[in-house]
Amino acid sequence: LPICIDLVMLHVAADESVMPQTREHFEICRLLRVSAGLVVLTKSDLVDEATLGVVALDVQELVAGSFLQGAPVVPVSARTGAGLPELRQTLARLGSAVPGRPTSGPPRLSIDRVFSMRGFGTVVTGSLNTGRIALDEDLVLLPQGRTVKIRGLQVHGTKEREALAGQRVALNLAGVDVDEITRGETLTVADAVTVTRRVDVAVEILPTVPALRHGARIRFHHGTRELL
Repeated sequence: LPICIDLVMLHVAADESVMPQTREHFEICRLLRVSAGLVVLTKSDLVDEATLGVVALDVQELVAGSFLQGAPVVPVSARTGAGLPELRQTLARLGSAVPGRPTSGPPRLSIDRVFSMRGFGTVVTGSLNTGRIALDEDLVLLPQGRTVKIRGLQVHGTKEREALAGQRVALNLAGVDVDEITRGETLTVADAVTVTRRVDVAVEILPTVPALRHGARIRFHHGTRELL
């Protein structure tokens, strides 16, 4: 499945520079094949211009040769508000350049939340990875194979009749109780996806972590499901 991350905003505290967790976050983005983004230097009010320049150089060294090489670096301060207008403008500019996601083919929505609302019943939320879904459409809940109907649809809190790939979606479902759905299940259309217990994977080991032992148990993430 394609990752529903079009841009990443890598935060680096100006009074700490690049820390081990910064490198970890950066490596996760790289492994997820995120293709674009920007760097934000937070707490810029706590350092002088010379220190800010050194931190920017540290960041450039970190991202050299990656998808963030040459990306905008924006110093900001949440306390004084400095840099926030520039950050908004940069996000808008980068966001407008993001290509749309494919809406052809079957929809796939990985469920990340399940809850019940009084007067509505079962509600699920998730990011629509591919395709499109519409109000009153029948979907299939996998892997259990149960058919459900969309009786309510919202995109970012606004009622809509249709949702497209790349959007965050909340669905009010008929034909299923809240305790019959779990995080990690997938909504799609009938006969679009084959349920399997076997997959082919390519494992990439970072140079900063120990080698993977033969027979070791690993934590596997697919969509919103997490398995050992």
